Amino acid sequence: MAETKQFLVRLTEEQATAVDLVAKYRGETRAEALLAAFRLLAKETFAEEIESGADFPLQKLPVEVRLSDVLRVLGVR
Repeated sequence: MAETKQFLVRLTEEQATAVDLVAKYRGETRAEALLAAFRLLAKETFAEEIESGADFPLQKLPVEVRLSDVLRVLGVR
């Protein structure tokens, strides 16, 4: 099983309720719904690079992490 890491996000009560409602509507946990949102965010943010096949480092040190690595982990094709 993959190692998991917890991130804490500060949201207003309304924002937290909105996340819960979207997750319930989709039949997902909050974590699944938020991961789906990040997939969409990555697709939108890097739409031109995905279309053109561009790849570049998003982090160089201590270990190089390329755009393609991040997209692969998020399941963005």
